[in-house]
Amino acid sequence: HAQLGLTFDPTTNRTKSPEHVQVRVAEGWDGLTFFGIDVYGNLTQRLESEGFVRDVDILPMGYDWRLSVADWEQEAFPRFFRTISDAVSRNGQPVVLTGVSMAAPFTHAFLKWANAKRGGKSWVQKNVHAFVPVAGPFNGAVNALSALMGGVVFDFASPGQPGAAKFT
Repeated sequence: HAQLGLTFDPTTNRTKSPEHVQVRVAEGWDGLTFFGIDVYGNLTQRLESEGFVRDVDILPMGYDWRLSVADWEQEAFPRFFRTISDAVSRNGQPVVLTGVSMAAPFTHAFLKWANAKRGGKSWVQKNVHAFVPVAGPFNGAVNALSALMGGVVFDFASPGQPGAAKFT
């Protein structure tokens, strides 16, 4: 039976799929679902109620959080760069980026990549108005260790479940 996990190659800093398996990111809105749940459903609905329109000024960016930054630099970051550039050209104003959970460090890494390798700070200043991370694990293991040692309880409710946050 096939192993579906990825392996990391420390020489190339890239991940490798098992033999005969190709790992790829779902494009568009399909990339923002988790076991059939629209992860950004409440946020998207709220933005739409304020006049924003899907695929015009609300744009999805799917990615695989298991991949390395070196992997993202090959496919996801150039795709993100094009998405933002196209949106700014079409709408005539810089974008506001947000990322929930692991998408926060993904977006942060993208901005560092864009500064270093794709047009520099001038591109970011022209095309990105703001970056608003939501529940990003920037403190990583520090928070997890604190929770284990101090007894902090993290409560999470999936979108649509009782207790889930609603954007109003």
